[in-house]
Amino acid sequence: MIWIAEKNLIFVHNPKCAGTAIHKALMTRFPKAEEQWGRRYEAARDTIIDLAHMSLSEGRAQFGLDADVASFGFVRDPYARFLSAWRHLKHWNRDFAQIAPDELAFDVLDEERVRHDWKFVHFAPQYRFFFEGPRRAVTRLWKTEALPAAWGEVERAFGFEAPLPYENSLGKGQSELSDALVARLNLLYARDFALFDYPLRRTRAPASRGRELYAKFVRLWPERRKLDMSDKSEI
Repeated sequence: MIWIAEKNLIFVHNPKCAGTAIHKALMTRFPKAEEQWGRRYEAARDTIIDLAHMSLSEGRAQFGLDADVASFGFVRDPYARFLSAWRHLKHWNRDFAQIAPDELAFDVLDEERVRHDWKFVHFAPQYRFFFEGPRRAVTRLWKTEALPAAWGEVERAFGFEAPLPYENSLGKGQSELSDALVARLNLLYARDFALFDYPLRRTRAPASRGRELYAKFVRLWPERRKLDMSDKSEI
């Protein structure tokens, strides 16, 4: 996350959405900008936070800013983003070097972990970085698929020029998604598909293997209730 005071502008770094390249471009153009990177233990919440990938609300609090600050970020097709995050996990965590996409999605990830475990921040639903409850809080959003042309729109929208480098590619590798994995991603990222207008791949495969801790309570998540966003449901 980057705060550019002279532009009254925050860049919200959504993982696996060209953020490394954008970060480099902005810090080259605005060397006095305030950047957040790495991890930190936060005693007040007794948790570890990933400073690079904070939500907009967390970033405003971190920099001591009001809600009227301008902001922007990028989103990406959830299927492609998941595969990119999977490659990232395998590359930087050798204990997971052999993990398959289906194994990761079914046996490691769940609604709680992708939202609140900093070790899996690259798999976090994208809306969490840009929305506050049901309201979109970020000023402007672009799609990673529209780069590099979209970067020109960013420059024009906020009045600066900053050449965008090519960074952080781990290659394409395996890109086929099983029907079961598609169903699982459709569930985990249902809000991302709906809010950012990415098409769902249809499949009849089950989204769960039937082994979930406290299985009945997963129905509290809106994704399990056809995106019912009401917060009064109890089990």
